[in-house]
Amino acid sequence: MKKKSEIGQNDCIHKAAQDHHHEELMARERIRASRMRTAARSLVIIRISCFAIAVVCLAAGMYHLVDTVVFLSNSADTTGIVSGYRESRARYRDEYEPIVEYRIVSDNLYSSNDSRGSEKRVLERIGYSPKKPYEVGSRLDVIYDRHNPGNARLKDFWNLWRAVIGGFASGAFLLALGACLKRIVSAS
Repeated sequence: MKKKSEIGQNDCIHKAAQDHHHEELMARERIRASRMRTAARSLVIIRISCFAIAVVCLAAGMYHLVDTVVFLSNSADTTGIVSGYRESRARYRDEYEPIVEYRIVSDNLYSSNDSRGSEKRVLERIGYSPKKPYEVGSRLDVIYDRHNPGNARLKDFWNLWRAVIGGFASGAFLLALGACLKRIVSAS
């Protein structure tokens, strides 16, 4: 039979082991709680960044919307001809920008039968592409600003509205992402 002192000693050892195990569990819980707070702070920072960038994207979309609407309200239509391509080297590929020549007409001097009162212009900043999207000699619809004929654009939906769509779509996506992150932070 075990002596009373041995039983007391075993109880002390068992109690010490329980205390050590409890302290270890508490330390793990503190580390887990610290990691959760750090993750929550990181999500808050990411959420705030998403909202800030969304505001910038939406403002850019609004700027381009106003710019496009004003441009269209002061514009005149004409036809341009692809006269060639500007080539450039981008990273690992060649890129091509079409050169489109178009004529502007004076409201007072325009006649559909002659070119008096018209001036030949070259459409700038169409954008580079990895391939040549138009044949040389192709006719394209062009819109130009009556007050600033050098400001011209191709008359197609994507060319006119891509900056507006891109700004608003990016802003909406980032707002939705920020809202989802807010729910995640609130739930934790």
